[in-house]
Amino acid sequence: GVSAYDASGRFFRRWGPTGGASDRTRYVRAIAVDELGRLYRADYDGQFILRTPIDGDATDTLWVSRTRDYDTAIESIAVDRAGWIYLLDRSAGRVVKISPEGDPAAGWIPFAGEREEDYGLSDLAFDARGRLWVVDSRGGRLEATDSSGNRIAAWSLPQDGPARNYQPYRLDFDDDGNLLLLARGNSGPRVIKLSPGG
Repeated sequence: GVSAYDASGRFFRRWGPTGGASDRTRYVRAIAVDELGRLYRADYDGQFILRTPIDGDATDTLWVSRTRDYDTAIESIAVDRAGWIYLLDRSAGRVVKISPEGDPAAGWIPFAGEREEDYGLSDLAFDARGRLWVVDSRGGRLEATDSSGNRIAAWSLPQDGPARNYQPYRLDFDDDGNLLLLARGNSGPRVIKLSPGG
């Protein structure tokens, strides 16, 4: 299930799985919240997304599997300001763009031609400028694109200083636009803070 807390850290809401018709998640792999405050829960097993207002109960089910040749294994999810949904498909190492109505509209391969087929894509997120960032955990790299997959920037995690011998896994941004990477290494997990230029 997914739990929500207010700004002071107090619990106020929890969502499924309940087994009911409106909340049939089996394995919530990723979550996101859009500009309207709606919660998106991506089910890894069932290959669908549930969209629910955080302060309400009405739930939309957006099916993304077996439509238009997309059969996804959802690893991560992000939503842009217009409500378009972006899925990180771990099984094929690609980003899938979904309309607000749940229809697959486009797809692309991050780091195209620059990495092995042993895909290590692990997360994606938008920054405040509307750029979509993707993490290649095995390659220790990041790529920023526009909402159509056109590359804006790409660079590798520096292998000196606090990032040495660490693999990035999860991605977020602080209020100043710096990248916050949750990385794994022999000494355990570490949060690495980087400027947008690396």
